[in-house]
Amino acid sequence: MEKIKIKIIARGGDSLSWARQLPKSDPFLDQFKFIWRADVLDYDWLVVIDDISRSLWAPPERLSCADENTLLVTTEPETITQYGTAFCAQFAHVLTSQPYEALKHPNRIYSHTGNFWFNDHSFEELDGQAFPEKNKMLSTVCSTKQQKYTLHKKRYDFCH
Repeated sequence: MEKIKIKIIARGGDSLSWARQLPKSDPFLDQFKFIWRADVLDYDWLVVIDDISRSLWAPPERLSCADENTLLVTTEPETITQYGTAFCAQFAHVLTSQPYEALKHPNRIYSHTGNFWFNDHSFEELDGQAFPEKNKMLSTVCSTKQQKYTLHKKRYDFCH
């Protein structure tokens, strides 16, 4: 059986850092082959993380798969990034943590987006590790980001 080729573009460029999420950074997993390079044109699915490109001079992505095999994964809450209706309409599916009022799409998948920078460890570094013992009522993960024009500062203050 031929593998399903899934191209992943992260903010308009190569997405090699996402490869670390797979065992041994191997592009093959079960019936899938993941493609991390933006210039590859042979794929069955296109997954876009956050944006096609943030550069006005970037070449356009010429779709090489069926329209219904496209997925946008949003990475920011609506207080940080507003994904335009026309932009989102280019994708058959949208995986987002934004509320419906902020991002209306007929095929939205409401979930956390699993951003890899939350821990910056490879699959091998985490595989088999025991979960830390939790002995308090509440646990949280909080970055040091404290932008005042967003809710980051309030979140930081609350956590600390």
